Amino acid sequence: MSEASTPKTWWEATSAHIVWGALVFTCFLVFVEKLLERDFGTALAALLLGLGIAAVALHSKTWLERTNPNWAYSAAVVVVSALILSPFVEEKRWPLSVWFQSSAPATVIHDPPSNEDIAAATKPFREQNTAIAKQLGDALAERDMARSEAANSKSQLEEKRRELEVAQAALETERRSKALPSPQTAQPATSPPMSAEEKAIKIEIWRGIDDQMTILAKALDQGFTLLDSWPTEIKSDRSKALKAATDFNTSLNEVKNTLQNIYTSYLNYGDVSDALNEVRYVRAPYPMTVFDKISYSLGAFMHQLQILPEPLPQGFEGSVRLSSTALRRDINLALEWQSKTRKVAADKINKLSSAGSK
Repeated sequence: MSEASTPKTWWEATSAHIVWGALVFTCFLVFVEKLLERDFGTALAALLLGLGIAAVALHSKTWLERTNPNWAYSAAVVVVSALILSPFVEEKRWPLSVWFQSSAPATVIHDPPSNEDIAAATKPFREQNTAIAKQLGDALAERDMARSEAANSKSQLEEKRRELEVAQAALETERRSKALPSPQTAQPATSPPMSAEEKAIKIEIWRGIDDQMTILAKALDQGFTLLDSWPTEIKSDRSKALKAATDFNTSLNEVKNTLQNIYTSYLNYGDVSDALNEVRYVRAPYPMTVFDKISYSLGAFMHQLQILPEPLPQGFEGSVRLSSTALRRDINLALEWQSKTRKVAADKINKLSSAGSK
């Protein structure tokens, strides 16, 4: 068998498409690599070189026939080597240059730190954290102590307030029993008869009380309407039900304030102050007046309406039933007192009118 000979002409090489394909492929491969590395100068050079080689292969056949392909191989190797070594030239990192650097400093490799070294290095930080934690603990202890003292002071103050109210109530009762005897304990034989002017004043007082009882009845009707309508209204508009409760509370307070003014203005009339005992200012903490009971139960009822979740769950009425029942009970107590007081006012008006006509 004869040995394969090296091609003597460019025509022999291009007939197999080996030389030109390899050169052009290499140039374009380097172009893509440098483009991805963002080395645009080298990429442009590789692209121009590949295009130049392709142009020479396609349009210079006459010149190529006179050129020895062995020189083309050598030139291609030089060009590709230059492209490969260009990064080292740019960064001045010559291959194998470390072999020739005799004065380079020796690389020092430190041993990993021991536990003692770590503890010594972190000691200041640990001491600082310990001091901060101690300060925080002291501050929290002082806060808890201040809260405890405040709670004790509040409890003592509340106890003193209750004792003061009880003493004031006892003092008022004693003063009224001495200075303003009630009609049952008075001595009609020795009491001077009332003048016509005084009878007219008392009639007007009792008529004012009777008018306020009428207004109170209307306010209590608002409460009954609220209790009957809130399950329906809250489904469409929660704020509407809360507004109805607020309006009821406002109407009730208006009547209470007016009756309190009458009560304080005519303390010298024992029968008037006795009839309006449920609106007195000074009282012991217990028992509460009918107005206090309604105010307390109405506040609980409104709170239950406010905390109902959205959307309303099935059977939401059950969560409000306890407070609504208590509110209805207290409204009924106020209605009983209203009816009783109105009857007393009517009797007083009739008696004074009869006595004045004689």
